Amino acid sequence: MTRIVFVYTAGMLLPKEKQSGTDLAVSDLFEELGRRWEIVPVGVDQIQTTFFQRQWGAMRDGAPTVIVDRLAGSTSAAKILQPGDQVVLADDYAGFLLRKGWNPAILIRHNAFHQSYAKVPRKGFVSHLKLGYTTWLARRFDRWTTLSAQAVVAPAGTTENHLKRLVPSGNVLPWRPRIPRQESGPIVPHPGKNLRGLFFANFQYGPNFEAFEYICHVLGPALKEMDAVIRVCGPWSKERAQELNVPPNIEVCGFQEDLVAFAKECDFGIVPIFHGEGILLKTLTLMGYGMPMVTSRMASAGTGLRHGVDAFVADDLASMVEAISRLRDPKVRVEMGLSAWKAAEKFSKSSGVVEAIESVIGAAHPIR
Repeated sequence: MTRIVFVYTAGMLLPKEKQSGTDLAVSDLFEELGRRWEIVPVGVDQIQTTFFQRQWGAMRDGAPTVIVDRLAGSTSAAKILQPGDQVVLADDYAGFLLRKGWNPAILIRHNAFHQSYAKVPRKGFVSHLKLGYTTWLARRFDRWTTLSAQAVVAPAGTTENHLKRLVPSGNVLPWRPRIPRQESGPIVPHPGKNLRGLFFANFQYGPNFEAFEYICHVLGPALKEMDAVIRVCGPWSKERAQELNVPPNIEVCGFQEDLVAFAKECDFGIVPIFHGEGILLKTLTLMGYGMPMVTSRMASAGTGLRHGVDAFVADDLASMVEAISRLRDPKVRVEMGLSAWKAAEKFSKSSGVVEAIESVIGAAHPIR
């Protein structure tokens, strides 16, 4: 039986109220892979470094500074690997571990880092310089980590294509994020006096916080004459809300242990995210719930959602307000929610990651 050593960052070990979408995705893959192979988990300590240590590590290793900060205290491969281990599976941060002896035969990626910074709003000259530097580091990191492995397993669609363009000769194999779909059908919201929107995310991640800011400072004021509220929940939502001017029609609800129950207190989902990378789990989750939603082109990329059929896709304020207005009609909500739920079926089965790995594992040579 092939033994797989799976390297993951300490985010997987955080309490649920602190985990990011990537942490949850890695946990799901961990469970799926564990049904097929023996898994040896390796936790990676997160150590707070100084500003200069981060910058030096970033320049030396070609990694974004946040990765340097997390993995400065990583475990040495010599303490984990055994003779006969054939494959090392690692998450996005694996490239940083190469200096400690980790040489993954197969590398699992969740996104292309350089694309996460590509469309970040640049508000001035200093912002241009900082983001340009960070994007350059992330591009180096993506290219290096992709070249380090015999094969790279990446989310189908945007991430797969970005990594293939970055390393044309690389062996990039697709997999799909997997979501828990409500098998009994779309959830049925409990009645409420207002039209209630739902936005959930981990707000330590930049694009999620920018969406939160957009909801509070742009969308919320535009909806003040409409009988509608937006309910915001997720890790760090209450903490980050203190940095914003939250209008009365935006409810900040904190982390929700039971997101399905919370979704039943809402009428539609909203995902106003305009830059980033990969298929967004929050969009797929709303699809799996069977909730009608208003989303952006970026947030719906890779999902197959059709504008006006499975969701309203809007990239400007006027279109979002119009879409929310149309969702006041219960018939529109029911029909669109059912259509989104049907579209989620292909994401509720196998992610394809096991099949992708099996296609490579026969040719993989022992690490030692």
